[in-house]
Amino acid sequence: MKGATFTLTPRSQDDIDTACAWYEKQQRGLGQRFLRHLQEAFRRIQREPDVYAVIQEDIRHTMVRVFPYVVFYTYRDHAIVVHAVLHGSQDEAQWQGRFT
Repeated sequence: MKGATFTLTPRSQDDIDTACAWYEKQQRGLGQRFLRHLQEAFRRIQREPDVYAVIQEDIRHTMVRVFPYVVFYTYRDHAIVVHAVLHGSQDEAQWQGRFT
């Protein structure tokens, strides 16, 4: 959606930095590959922020392709806010606590 602002919370940026560093430690260049796929997920969200299912109240999520990560975000008043970027195996409490 054109005109929607897109913001990462500091905690979601920490999630991204941690995941990227971990992947880069596993194999050189893998962290950058993760970032490219994450950016694609962000572009999908920006194109159609209301297309992804609401999982709780107004919290939505989408998967990062190729990597087992999930982007949790809200979309209100033409503003997209990414609250968490977490491994799919994380306990629900990890992302739920970010929205309270």
